[in-house]
Order: sequence, then C-alpha cells, then structure tokens
Amino acid sequence: SILPIDTCKSTMQVNGKDGLKQLRVKIRTNGAGVLYHGALASGFSTMIGHFPWFFTYNYLNERFPRQKNATHKEIICRSAAIGFASSSISDISSNMFRVIKINRQTSLESQSYRELMREIVQKQGVLGLLTRGLSTKILSNGIQGMVFTILFDYLRRQ
Repeated sequence: SILPIDTCKSTMQVNGKDGLKQLRVKIRTNGAGVLYHGALASGFSTMIGHFPWFFTYNYLNERFPRQKNATHKEIICRSAAIGFASSSISDISSNMFRVIKINRQTSLESQSYRELMREIVQKQGVLGLLTRGLSTKILSNGIQGMVFTILFDYLRRQ
C-alpha cells in the first residue's frame, strides 16, 4: 500500500520540517497503524469521486456531441471543457473525504473520524469541511482532466 508514503508526504506538507519528527512520536505512542490513518476516508474519496466523473463525462458527451465538420481547435476545446467539468464535479463530490483524510493523517493525536469531523466543523464550520483546499484541487485536477480527456478522445478517434 502507498498510504504510509502518502501519510509521510501529507505530514511534511502540513507540519513542515518537524512533520516527520511528529509522525515518529505518533508512531511510538500509537503504533505503526497510524501510517494507515485516513485509509477509509481515502477509499471513500476515490469511490465517490469516480461515479460523478464518469457520469458528467458521459452526460456532456451525449448532450454536446462532436460536430462532424468541427475544426481541430473546436474538437480540442470541447474535450478540454468536458474534462475540466468532469474533474470539477468529481472534486466537489469527494472533497470532504480528502479533508478528513488529511486531518486524520496529520493530527498529532490519534482521533476517530467522528472526533475529527466535529473538530473541523467547530473550527471552520461545515463550509470548511466541504470546501477546504477545493479551489486548488479543482485547478490542478481540472488541468489534468483537460489533458487526459483531450488525449483520450484523440486516441479514441484514431
């Protein structure tokens, strides 16, 4: 599993240069299982993110079919827009689980999902739970979704 590496990366991003020291203390205190904290939320995030992506992609492809006499530029723009929209809907749908995963991985104490959610809502409100980091995620995944969809549609036409 790649989750222990993800936990180390996330801990260093959130807690800076002291992140790995803090993670070692957390491992000594609670055992190596802390390297897998956030696995459930990560799984839900992936599972919940896939359906909206494919639903949006398929819906937009049917709703806005490629025109037979479309220029190369129009074909690329259509694919890019569909890819960006699909990725954005997926990110919006699954962001809450990413927020929970990161908090579970990087908290200094071992906390349950319920405790983490309650703490996040108390500090940042429900909106914080749903939208924290979302604009960056939409931008980065949107660009990736655009490139993927352009290449996928190009290869599919060949």
